[in-house]
Amino acid sequence: IIHYLDKSQLLQYIDSNIIGKNIRVNTPWGSRKMIYADYTASGRGLTFVEHYMLNHVLPYYANTHSDNNACGIQTTKFREGARALIKRYVNAIDDDAVIFTGSGSTAAINKLVDVLQLKNEEVRSKTVVFISTFEHHSNILPWVETGVEVIRIPNNKQGLIDEVFLKKELKYYH
Repeated sequence: IIHYLDKSQLLQYIDSNIIGKNIRVNTPWGSRKMIYADYTASGRGLTFVEHYMLNHVLPYYANTHSDNNACGIQTTKFREGARALIKRYVNAIDDDAVIFTGSGSTAAINKLVDVLQLKNEEVRSKTVVFISTFEHHSNILPWVETGVEVIRIPNNKQGLIDEVFLKKELKYYH
């Protein structure tokens, strides 16, 4: 059904399927409708996604490393189908890789730290990471903890990334 909705209808459909959308929480000012504002860390569950998982994925869920049983084979197909969709949606080419990293952005950044071999002193000493004021904390900590040089790009007067500062820094470190 989702494929036949225009953008406005799709957004309305997604909004109407947010689990806990109308939940109320107790505050010092009385009961208030909860406003969820931490989508960077974790999105809210969606009824149609959870129903799909419950009815179509979980009955076949198994280890993707098991190729000697129907459930393992099906779970691998689900994973590879998801990988193909992601590649398509981000316009990846054949040489691009989609790497599932585990638990959110922290795991992804830690995986990148490992791939870049930043635990190696020689590599680390030549590495500079640029971050903005918009970064989630989990995208800052791994870089700081490795000891690489971290350059924070400030905001301009409009509240966006200061492109002049960024260009200057990129030229300096190139």
